Formats: sequence, structure tokens, C-alpha cells
Amino acid sequence: MSTKISNDLQVTEEFLRHLSQFDHLLFQEFNSLNNHWRSIGSAWNDDKYAQFGQLLEETLPGIAHYLASAKGYEEYLKGLIADLATYLSHKR
Repeated sequence: MSTKISNDLQVTEEFLRHLSQFDHLLFQEFNSLNNHWRSIGSAWNDDKYAQFGQLLEETLPGIAHYLASAKGYEEYLKGLIADLATYLSHKR
């Protein structure tokens, strides 16, 4: 078995786990912050509240685009991992 390919498989699996965890947390935390911001409007209702809301609105499309794109990379990496694992299982 090739040590290089085996190491590549492990590194790729670790990266995929990290990417998936990051994407999940980004989605959850951004939504949580957005919902929390909306709920605090009665206590914080000045110009800075509105400016922060505008910032969230401007950020949302970028985050949505990133998350949609990242899903494709996650799927690609799953396929790559499967291919590497298959290759390694046949090399033994």
C-alpha cells in the first residue's frame, strides 16, 4: 500500500470533517445571530441597530453563496475519498 496515498486519504478525510463542521456552524451561528438581532429590536432601536441590520442583509447573500458552493466541494471530496479508499483496498 502506498503510504502517500494512505496519508492523502487521511488528510482529505480530516479536511472534509473540518469543512463540514465549519459550514454547519457558520449556518447555525449566522441564523442564530440574525434571529437574536431581530428579537432585540425593541431594546436596541437606534441608527446603529439599523446599520447593523443592513450589514447582516449585505452579508447574507455571500454566506448563502459560500454555503451552496461548499456543498459541492463536500460532495466532490466524498467521491475522492471513496475513490482513494477503493484504490487502497485493491492495493492490499
